[in-house]
Amino acid sequence: MNFAEINWLAILLCGLVNLVVGFLWYGLLFSKPWVALVNKSEEELAAMEKSAPKSYLISVFTTMLMAFVLVNVLIAVKADSIGEGLFWGFLLWLGFEAMTRIEDVLFEKRPFKLYLINTFFNLILILCMSIILILL
Repeated sequence: MNFAEINWLAILLCGLVNLVVGFLWYGLLFSKPWVALVNKSEEELAAMEKSAPKSYLISVFTTMLMAFVLVNVLIAVKADSIGEGLFWGFLLWLGFEAMTRIEDVLFEKRPFKLYLINTFFNLILILCMSIILILL
């Protein structure tokens, strides 16, 4: 691993893009269905809102870790175009995210619609990160 090949500003940008995509996805597009599907009480939702700043900070950090792994894969496979970046981002999402989250449905009996909302959020996020990491 050659740290000199990594654009750390792009890694940071990926973390921040998580907040933007999350706001659009969970705030504007799927807010009502997501709230209905997570089956939380009003008190639990209020507690989630109170802890939101800490959760957002952790989410930015974990997304930056994802971007670090993703950029290393893109470097290893010598992806140098947006199409290749999107291909590898999709492949990683399919193999790791989509396949492991299905266990939430199978074993935790979470609604399939919730699986789709959460999993496709991560697809959009990973594809955005792939574009950022290829372009920068």
